[in-house]
Amino acid sequence: MYKIECKNTCLNEKIFGTDIINLKLNIVFMAIVIGIVGTQGVQANDYIPLIQLKEIGRQIKTAEKEIHNLKVHSEIRIEKNNNPKDPCAWQKTPVYVSSTMWSDGQPEGKIRVDVQKQVLQGWLTDTELGPYSEHSFKDSFDGVTGRSAIDSGGFLGRAVSIKKGDISSQRPQNLNDSWSFKYTGREFTSNFFRLNSKGTLLLDLFNLADDPNFKVMDCFEFTWDKLQRIECIKIATKETQHNWIKRWWIDPARGFALLRYEHTLILKDNTETFRKLIDIQELKEVTEDVWWPIRAICITEPTRSGGDYTRIIYQASDIVANNPNFDESVFDIKFPKGYRVDDKMSGKTYLVDANDNLVPIAESNEPLN
Repeated sequence: MYKIECKNTCLNEKIFGTDIINLKLNIVFMAIVIGIVGTQGVQANDYIPLIQLKEIGRQIKTAEKEIHNLKVHSEIRIEKNNNPKDPCAWQKTPVYVSSTMWSDGQPEGKIRVDVQKQVLQGWLTDTELGPYSEHSFKDSFDGVTGRSAIDSGGFLGRAVSIKKGDISSQRPQNLNDSWSFKYTGREFTSNFFRLNSKGTLLLDLFNLADDPNFKVMDCFEFTWDKLQRIECIKIATKETQHNWIKRWWIDPARGFALLRYEHTLILKDNTETFRKLIDIQELKEVTEDVWWPIRAICITEPTRSGGDYTRIIYQASDIVANNPNFDESVFDIKFPKGYRVDDKMSGKTYLVDANDNLVPIAESNEPLN
């Protein structure tokens, strides 16, 4: 298990609080500044009975109906650390994403994400990092049709206009990948947190607890626990099932909001190797009993031997929920003049004219870029 100690942190890490969690990695301790003291399990083994899980599931379903639309602007930046013993070794990188998300509030429902700027680093080879690039694009799904529009892209500081669009019968892949879930903040919420590629959600576990097809009670245990003196529901995978453990802490007093997530690997000597950690540092009630993360961090282990630990710093703003004047036409991306649009459903390619009409390339008088 984790060994937890508290120490003073570097001055430039004050934004993350005044404590350091030391995670035991094999023999050494990895110090990571995350701004919390850690978990205080004062009610260990206080299991939640099945009948109570079902009642919690009913409350969750009731709460989910309280959100009808959502708009969130968010930014994330990435820091790297190649010295896990030094909590002050985090270094800023150019990796950055600024985006705005509109959603109907349903995890598999209507959604649109406009990425104003995304800066990423590519790979030249399996071991050699490449240059940074920047892009701006839009993706949407209106319940029937998916649309994507790439506005610009290229090397960092030298992005050029691309003006390319796609129409398909599916949600654009960008909306479903794990990177999108991070920069939109969805991964930091219990409502959108996905347990698997099939779309099972964290909060689904309560309603599936007595379903023999899912065997929830065989794979997970539900207990009451305290996190920073907050009474939480703790969900954990059973240690006997895997060589890894996943743990979630959710706050029933704040709309069952996610507060913390841990993923560790169990070694042969029963020590735990850190793999991933999410810490929600600030929540905002955006409508009655619906809370959204304002600040969060996500720390992950290196993806390759000798690589760096990664820290994602998430910040949200301009959050609006249940806007009575919400216009669902936002989920239908309008391609501007000059965009070349591939319609994968009809197999046709269009060019957008001055009146924002999609004109088949063969019929267009507009010059191609």
